[in-house]
Amino acid sequence: MIESEDVEAAVARGVITRAQADAVAELARSRLGSTASYASGEEGRFRLLGGFNDVLLLIGVALFVGGMLVAVFLSGNILIMSAAAAAVVWMLAELLTARMRLTLPSILLAIAFVVFVSLSVGASFGRLPTWQNFGIMATLSLPTVGLWFAGAALVAALVFYWRFGVPFATLLMALAVIGIVFALLARRDVTWPITYFSPTLLAAGIVSFLVAMWYDFSDPNRVTPRSDCAFWLHLLAAPLIVHTAMRGIAGPRDFTGGYDVRSVLLTVVALALVAIIIDRRAMLVAGLSYLAFAIAYVLQGLGHGVSMTMMLTLLVVGAFVLLLGVGWRPLRRFVIGLLPGFVPRNRLPPVQV
Repeated sequence: MIESEDVEAAVARGVITRAQADAVAELARSRLGSTASYASGEEGRFRLLGGFNDVLLLIGVALFVGGMLVAVFLSGNILIMSAAAAAVVWMLAELLTARMRLTLPSILLAIAFVVFVSLSVGASFGRLPTWQNFGIMATLSLPTVGLWFAGAALVAALVFYWRFGVPFATLLMALAVIGIVFALLARRDVTWPITYFSPTLLAAGIVSFLVAMWYDFSDPNRVTPRSDCAFWLHLLAAPLIVHTAMRGIAGPRDFTGGYDVRSVLLTVVALALVAIIIDRRAMLVAGLSYLAFAIAYVLQGLGHGVSMTMMLTLLVVGAFVLLLGVGWRPLRRFVIGLLPGFVPRNRLPPVQV
């Protein structure tokens, strides 16, 4: 029986094109039925481990890449050694990613390739420190060097995704774009990255969320790798949106006063509704810490001690998460049923029975 991993391997080896792979996935979805296909794909498609051999290879890749990183800085020639390390990582990816389709090692290889390419590009301008001299030798400004680093990271992530189709690379692309934006702000004025730190991160989170939703809308049944790309972008967007927005909503995160409990609770409820509608848990998970702070703040105000406050907070938040997890499907059916008619429900994941 041909599985999605086999199709992805065929794409990586050039046996079929990406368009043909997507067409096969759509054909499989239409034959199985949208709800059944989604139920099997959404619940079990995203896998990080295929067996303990994946863990063994992950450890091996981590140790080997760590050794190459140390060798790069010990060599005194970052340009050549980084380029060589990037080439070695690429060859490992040809084996572990293109042929064996191992998810966790592929994620680490994607990170390593982006790092080594960025180091090589930065070193080509003679601006990187060596092991003996950690001072930055500057004829170019630091923001310009940062711009080259981020730009090289973006190109490396794009190339890695183009060749191996690793969805995690989309997250690396998004991080590189954020780095480019901050570098451009710093080139304009060195104080701007600090001045506009929160608004920039919030904007980056919103854009990442919209791109993730574009992936989700293009694959509502989540049977193609686009769904995994959306997963990683949601994972990035959630903390960027929640934490930057909450800083303005919640006030100081302590028990000295000023913590706007009502706004926090309403925001968490709104996040939960968004998560339920789009059937993505990342946004909700990112808001749990603020929910815990709000509950603890209320309990502290009722006169409970630190130990009792901690215990009750953990129990309440834990019960909330358990109830959502167990009752996710019926709750989602109920919420989707309340949506107004103009909402494109055919673009949303099907409601599971």
